[in-house]
Amino acid sequence: MKYAKTSQGSDVIKSRTVALSPKLRTLLLLCDGHRSDAEVLGTTHGMGATPADLHELLTLGLIEPVGGMRPPPAPAKLAAQSAPEALSFAPTIPNDTAQRYQVAYRLATQLTSELGLRGVRLQLAVEAAMTLQDLQQLEPRLHEALLATHGPAKGADKARELGRALHGQG
Repeated sequence: MKYAKTSQGSDVIKSRTVALSPKLRTLLLLCDGHRSDAEVLGTTHGMGATPADLHELLTLGLIEPVGGMRPPPAPAKLAAQSAPEALSFAPTIPNDTAQRYQVAYRLATQLTSELGLRGVRLQLAVEAAMTLQDLQQLEPRLHEALLATHGPAKGADKARELGRALHGQG
């Protein structure tokens, strides 16, 4: 099966309005309507991409099957999860490292998107961060950029929120 980006998917790539993990963003970029799902998953196998990840993009309305084909049924885990839940921040920071990474990554992506041109390199560094430890190493740079952009009060609040996500302090 081949998938192509929807107009919403193209907008997400351009504007970063939806915080996607590096794996999902790469999958979305590769869904061009020419590559089969096997090719896309083969290319991203090293990142741990699975058919469930493709289905998540499909559920979010970011990709669609090419040629009117019907997509395969949803994996049970994703079928029960709605798109808004997949994109919202958890009210409390999870203890699980992988879940903390996802929450912290989404927040870091959101915060760097607010930095304008000042945050372009930092945004690239956040997108390259593949582990929670990678994100934690970026914390001083993020903190400095947030203070410079938002001022001492608002910047410190945003940096504190990021710190809670990075270090599991709910």
